[in-house]
Amino acid sequence: MPSDASTHVRDFERRGPATRRVESESAELAVHETGDPTAPTVILVHGYPDTHGVWDEVVELLSERFHVVTYDTRGTGDSTAPAGRDSYALPRLAADLEAVAGAVSPDRPVHLVGHYWGAFQCWEALTGGRPDSRDRDVRPIASFTAVAGPRIDGTAGWALRRLRPRPSALAQIAAQARRSWYVAAIQLPVLPDLFAARGMERVWPGVMRRLEGIEPRSGHPASSLARDARTGLALYRTNLRARSLTRHPVAAQVPVQLIVPTQDRYISTGLYADADRWATRIWRRDIRAGHWLQRSHPAPLARAIGELVDHAEGAPEAAALRRARWTSSGHDSARL
Repeated sequence: MPSDASTHVRDFERRGPATRRVESESAELAVHETGDPTAPTVILVHGYPDTHGVWDEVVELLSERFHVVTYDTRGTGDSTAPAGRDSYALPRLAADLEAVAGAVSPDRPVHLVGHYWGAFQCWEALTGGRPDSRDRDVRPIASFTAVAGPRIDGTAGWALRRLRPRPSALAQIAAQARRSWYVAAIQLPVLPDLFAARGMERVWPGVMRRLEGIEPRSGHPASSLARDARTGLALYRTNLRARSLTRHPVAAQVPVQLIVPTQDRYISTGLYADADRWATRIWRRDIRAGHWLQRSHPAPLARAIGELVDHAEGAPEAAALRRARWTSSGHDSARL
């Protein structure tokens, strides 16, 4: 994981038995810990427009066996929101993850789990390779489970490889284009900001209920939703520029597991077709679920996470994990 010269870790006074504040660059991050601190550490990173609470059901299941850490990424929940779009560039978010890992597991490698933008941050932490990291120690990572989180670096290359007279390839581009309408809309001035600030709290619970089959409950959505949604627009405006999508992907050197929701309204399954380029050791599991499967299907997700963590810690592959292994001869994704 990359380190940054301006990043340092400072634990503030503990606010309750499982909460701390960690400083990273210009942000203070609200970090939550459950489970046995001597067990392997699993860090769960949320996406947009969520907070750490989106993992609650998964945390409850994983904390029976692991030291489980969640945190509000910069600009969300109880973490601070630095000004300026560039404060939300993926290298800065990866530095935040480095700071959290250093605070909660200073002596052992951590296992990462990321959902959507949280997964993008984890990919950056694994493979970003910031210039100042070459001569510095990097925090070891033991495994990574990407939940609804393909790699976004090299997206242009993914599309170019499909611009050929082959119906299946063009269909993959069309399927993702239909799902990415909101990315273009976010680039518009003013209107997305107004909607996030004034309409998100009113609309979002209904969207989750009707489109995802997820009922609101206490703490979901978070009380900070309007601020989080507006601040988080910088994720799209900063990191989805053309130059950000044309980097040559560097293969991750740790075990990587892809959890692919086949009913995802935002990310098509076709975006995972080039996954053999993303990591040297990779597994893929498909699940008939929507984008927020940590809310709708926490049990199978927690089981899959636990199986990869166990294997990375030295246990033999579970049968289900072995069936999901991506090999050089191809891959028929396993089902969760």
